[in-house]
Amino acid sequence: MLIEFACENCGGQLQVGQYAAQRVRCPRCRSMQATPSEKVGHEIETASVASQECDQAANSGAPRDAIVNPYQSPNASPPISSTIAVLKPARDYGAASRWRRLFAALADGLILTAAMVPFVIAHHSEIRSASMAGVLGGVERGTQPYSPSYLQWSVYWLVHAVQWILIANTGQSIGKMLFGTRIVRIEDDRVAGPLRAVVLRVWLRMAIYTIAPRTIGLAFMFIDLCWIFLLPSRCLHDIFSGTRVINVRASGGS
Repeated sequence: MLIEFACENCGGQLQVGQYAAQRVRCPRCRSMQATPSEKVGHEIETASVASQECDQAANSGAPRDAIVNPYQSPNASPPISSTIAVLKPARDYGAASRWRRLFAALADGLILTAAMVPFVIAHHSEIRSASMAGVLGGVERGTQPYSPSYLQWSVYWLVHAVQWILIANTGQSIGKMLFGTRIVRIEDDRVAGPLRAVVLRVWLRMAIYTIAPRTIGLAFMFIDLCWIFLLPSRCLHDIFSGTRVINVRASGGS
């Protein structure tokens, strides 16, 4: 029998066995949590009764506290299975649709764009004076091409860092939260974690696109996105990282 309860620190849904320790460690936030005592003590009903005497005691109306295993040592205590709780798999409503994934990605893109708008407005004259060839090729006609300030780069990477921290801990970016999707491990639908969800799924793709020649990078991005139209509906970066994207709420609402 499994006991389910929420971590008081991070809100993650935890599962422990019926003989778990009084205090367990949440694998998500690493904090110690007290196992609900009312579910660990006398209210746990085992799947089978150890002996006929226990059946007779139960049928005779004896108090629950009086029902004991006659073959158990008086000094014996229930075994402790583990001091580490297990994260309960998030409820899902199947694989996320292509449209949900697209809108979630667009929402993340709009958040980053909104963060950059003040800098674009502040430097619009510099950006406007640079020719299109200068902006794309890094060669300006007559003047230096526009170069983002340190503050602009700081805000740019701060937005990315916030998104990566959210993805690593919850499997959801802000866009995925808005559209009710989550990145999970393909084998058990648990939160993918930082290695799969960020390093393999995001950073590896960014490295290929940045380091490879422009033509190869664009070809990789195109193939990566088009892969979702094959069966099963997963992008190439999903396959590389061993993840998939699921719905965590029904299409009609929360």
